[in-house]
Amino acid sequence: ASVTLSDKERAMAATDLDLDVLIAGAGPTGLMLANEMARRSSTSAIRYQVVDAAPGPSTHTKAMAVQVRTLEVYDDLGLVDKALEEGFKMNKFSVYGGEGKQLSAELGALNGLSPYPTMLVYPQFQNEALLLESIRQNHWDTAKGGRRRARGRGGKGSQQDAPITYHTKLVGFEKKADHVEARLQDTETMQTRVVRTKFLVGCDGAHSAVRHGLNLGFGGKKYPQEFVLLDCELEKEEPCDFLKPGEAFASMEHAMFVIFPYKDGSYRLIMSRAADKEGAEPTLDEVQASCDLLPFKLQIKAPRWLTQFSLHARSVDQYSDSDHRVFVAGDAAHIHSPVGGQGMNTGLQDSYNLGWKLAMVINGTAGPKASAMLLSSYNDERHRVGKKLLERTDNGFSVVTARGWTFRIMRSLIFSFLGKRLLIPMFMTAVPKWVSQIFITYRRSKISVGHLPRATFKAGDRLPFVKLTKGGEELSTFDILRGPHFTLLFVARSEEDLQDVPAALESSEPLQGEGLTCAVLAVDGFDGSSSAPDTVQVYSVADAPAFAKTFGILR
Repeated sequence: ASVTLSDKERAMAATDLDLDVLIAGAGPTGLMLANEMARRSSTSAIRYQVVDAAPGPSTHTKAMAVQVRTLEVYDDLGLVDKALEEGFKMNKFSVYGGEGKQLSAELGALNGLSPYPTMLVYPQFQNEALLLESIRQNHWDTAKGGRRRARGRGGKGSQQDAPITYHTKLVGFEKKADHVEARLQDTETMQTRVVRTKFLVGCDGAHSAVRHGLNLGFGGKKYPQEFVLLDCELEKEEPCDFLKPGEAFASMEHAMFVIFPYKDGSYRLIMSRAADKEGAEPTLDEVQASCDLLPFKLQIKAPRWLTQFSLHARSVDQYSDSDHRVFVAGDAAHIHSPVGGQGMNTGLQDSYNLGWKLAMVINGTAGPKASAMLLSSYNDERHRVGKKLLERTDNGFSVVTARGWTFRIMRSLIFSFLGKRLLIPMFMTAVPKWVSQIFITYRRSKISVGHLPRATFKAGDRLPFVKLTKGGEELSTFDILRGPHFTLLFVARSEEDLQDVPAALESSEPLQGEGLTCAVLAVDGFDGSSSAPDTVQVYSVADAPAFAKTFGILR
């Protein structure tokens, strides 16, 4: 519940640091939101602070998968090259179901649909380090009112010294008419302080203090199974060529046992526990016993992290309060099984969705009516995504962790002639499309307005990946979008189609403060570079038939 502030604390709040956005939680979700605040400080510095009870950045792998859509988001932030360099692509999955029952399948890539068509294995701690370094390089110094590089590695310094404050947790908050008063506690000294912030965003995980403070429901269920996770090195007593980065292995002979190779030569093992082991502390002997049941010999060595876990499928009924001053994102809003590697990616995209909207409101670009619509659209858009995600991951998890007769029937079907020839190929083609998250759409959002009934591309859709050329250089639509600016996009077949450009630019003037570019995609052999206004960039569509198929009929 919300904490009632004493008169002394309320008086202190008047002289303490005021913020535009207080972000509770320095995991991937919170750090993504901080990045959005840093890079969208256009007309003035957005004053933001991230607090986390942990002593510092995480060193555990936790989540592993970065999906295609998240890689596109990293492209927009200018971070994708480093992620691709440090991670590796997942492209093959092998399954063993007993003597004579084994198969391997290539994961279908989304070639032609994205510049980054394959899932990347990139552990959570590396995502956090990537985002944290970006914040330190780009955050605004509110004390000096200008942009500079941050000093040090963060800690318990002031806002101008570091936007990330560790050893600090949110213990309560109280909503006021035009701001939120939040109580923060130093986890080392146990001293508390109060800050006043325009907005509070809970990126503070499954046990979110923000969610509890808002009294949001978190309905769902706990799965009955228990699991063990081990990060370690493996001594392979006979050739196991398939146990290399990018090629995961799963055994279904006795129970679920999955092996994920890391880039550094170590491995992650995940196994479902026998019923008589549940509740007990996991041991290396328990994991080794499961390894001994595999069709090849593996010996555990150099264990780094051993833990047990159970899983839940839960979601809040709304992502913000009615006044749209307090929000939840990531695991604070939804938790689910790891099927499809969706969790971290969904949290990152929660913040990516909320960030630009908060920035427009804070910067004053959006008026009162537009601000209310923008902030409420976060719940409208992301709640639908979270709900559908929960349904799909729940169905998938129920299948892969089934026990008893269900498990045996499923295993027989997978390794049957029909399974190998039809079901598995269909699965390996369909699953990458779902897990990629590039087909998520906001068509039903109140801020998605379209007037192109014959087009396949609708307002609220992700802008498709289209190859372009300009001055002999090969580009794509993602090169146009990269950066925090807004993009006014035209499709032109003739000079006549360019006549509306000046009026459109004039009507878009309110967005100039946020940064606005205008781009024309020239099709059907039209070269509008000579007739387009100087402020407009013209690109030629490289593959007109593919463009027509993707966009439908546009004018």
